[in-house]
Amino acid sequence: MSAPHDAALHDAPELLDHGVMLEWLENGQVAAFQPSKNTPEALATVFDRAEAIVRGWPSGKPHLVLLDLKTADISPTPYIRRRGEAIQALRPDVLIATAILTQRNVAGQFLRVVVAKTQKEKGLVAVHFSRDDAITWLKRVGGIG
Repeated sequence: MSAPHDAALHDAPELLDHGVMLEWLENGQVAAFQPSKNTPEALATVFDRAEAIVRGWPSGKPHLVLLDLKTADISPTPYIRRRGEAIQALRPDVLIATAILTQRNVAGQFLRVVVAKTQKEKGLVAVHFSRDDAITWLKRVGGIG
């Protein structure tokens, strides 16, 4: 079986369970998750797949993730934070950077401030309001493109 980051295997978006779309961007270097529903099952699908990808990711190669919470208008929850932190801790040998895409509203602005404050030292999670800005940030943090 080929590595989960092999761009040749991921040239088309993949529909996962519970309406979650996984798309590989930037030649297989960015995993973009887009849940279409705000349900516990959809969020579990995102994090279960993200965990499987991280476990198989090559050592020393940055793993970049775009988590699109904007499409289904999902607000971050303690569950999302807990699962995200657990995945970050799985592989200390892999730089894992996550861009969270959310609505440009009061809740989104608040989330951006909170994340920026808590990520001051590591800077591996950031909140963005546009997909292009999120991808640009991921490329910069991951040292690609």
